[in-house]
Amino acid sequence: TKTISKCYVQVTGMTCASCVANIERNLRREDGIHSILVALMAGKAEVRYNPAVIHPSAIAELIRELGFGATVMENCGEGDGILELVVRGMTCASCVHKIESTLMKTNGVLYCSVALATNKAHIKYDPEIIGPRDVIQVIKDLGFTPSLVKKDRSASHLDHKQEIRQWKRSFVVSLVFCIPVMGLMIYMMVMDSQLADARAHHNMSIEEMEALHSSMVLEYQLLPGLSVMNFLSFLLCVPVQMFGGWHFYIQAYKALKHKTANMDVLIVLATSIAFVYSFVILLVAMAEKAKVNPVTFFDTPPMLFVFISLGRWLEHVAK
Repeated sequence: TKTISKCYVQVTGMTCASCVANIERNLRREDGIHSILVALMAGKAEVRYNPAVIHPSAIAELIRELGFGATVMENCGEGDGILELVVRGMTCASCVHKIESTLMKTNGVLYCSVALATNKAHIKYDPEIIGPRDVIQVIKDLGFTPSLVKKDRSASHLDHKQEIRQWKRSFVVSLVFCIPVMGLMIYMMVMDSQLADARAHHNMSIEEMEALHSSMVLEYQLLPGLSVMNFLSFLLCVPVQMFGGWHFYIQAYKALKHKTANMDVLIVLATSIAFVYSFVILLVAMAEKAKVNPVTFFDTPPMLFVFISLGRWLEHVAK
């Protein structure tokens, strides 16, 4: 029986999956090489070979001949079956549980611990069964963005600048459109209160109240069933639903794609139901040419997105 050894080669100059395929395809053709697995993100190649036929230095030379930089590594963390990753995109304990439970069910993974506060995952695995690239792919398939912890210990994995910018932008967009919506809502609440007081003091009939209510500027009907209030609320709600909630929809889609539900799914469900119901009820009122303006909930999505995106922004600032 031929003896199989393993070595690790640091590979530089790779830019895409095509480079990985090029190295793996060409080295598999060489005598003495049993298998090769190249990790693009880590810039490393795991090679199983027959030491009686070929040596690690010769393997590195073969890679250099393909136009890449290659040096044999004396020791490699992943070769010991230990992998530390930075996982971005986690928002709550549900995300942590999803990653840990999925990895623990993966053949070859011995241990997995994910820390939400630091966005780090510590994984132990059997190199004979699974490799770092496979582990990273499993996490990617769950809808998260994993990357290797840098060896310089610069704590770059604690840098949340990208997430801070993302949620700050979401908060600002939602806030810009939410303030006018809240202004309209407060105005209507004040006017309704004054009309209720007027009815109590002047013994006005319901018909007189409705006539007085419809004389308000925001209750004026642009079209039968479509008031100024509902029209403005709709216009202000659409940008928030599309741009302010963009990141929520992406995360919710990734969760549902893998048959799981997290906080993003709940947020998207609540805001979408409020928006779609309000839009449909408005169309029905216009189709029936209703004389009384329908009650809508276009103010709900902007307010929810404002408070939740503010919470996410402050969370990443705190991290």
